[in-house]
Amino acid sequence: MFIVFEGIDGSGKTTQSKLLVNYLKKLNKKVFLTKEPTYKIAGNVIKKALDGRKKLNSLAIQLLMMAERSEHTEEIVKMLKKGYFVICDRYFFSTIAYGSAENKNLYDALFDFNLKLFPLPNVLIYLKVRPEIAIKRIKKGRKIFEKLNLLKKIEEKYEEILKDRRINKIVKIIKINGEKSIKNVYEDIIKEINKVFVKYERKNV
Repeated sequence: MFIVFEGIDGSGKTTQSKLLVNYLKKLNKKVFLTKEPTYKIAGNVIKKALDGRKKLNSLAIQLLMMAERSEHTEEIVKMLKKGYFVICDRYFFSTIAYGSAENKNLYDALFDFNLKLFPLPNVLIYLKVRPEIAIKRIKKGRKIFEKLNLLKKIEEKYEEILKDRRINKIVKIIKINGEKSIKNVYEDIIKEINKVFVKYERKNV
């Protein structure tokens, strides 16, 4: 099963991804935790761009992300075939949300391109956090993706993605209130993911 965590910066994706991995391991499941960007192929350039140390437009950044994803998804598919649960901290939904937040004309192009080239997850867990709350959680220096106005646009794009029929008819979407405590968010995720597991196991009996 392929599970993706999404949300704006400061929503708690990384923390909850790790907690879900630990939960699955306690159930004696084989689990592979990964994330995007991987910073492997064009890692240095992407990192500098995200840190604001290198000036690249939104499309250039997202194209670099997709170049990395072409390698990344090969690894994901390989692990899925081996029977692993794959947990991914960000996936191509981030490319669509962040890329089109700065250039709304890119939404459909990024959506269609990623949809045609890369596998969809079984489950998308979206941690909903208001930008005003998220910005307070971000402790590092101001990066280009951490400005409040941009986070608001990114949040709007995520909401658009979640309603998009190109995915919500295929992917199980779990929307979680990420403003609760880490423990309560985790409990909400486990409650919902267990429902998915029951249906998944019934289909595979």
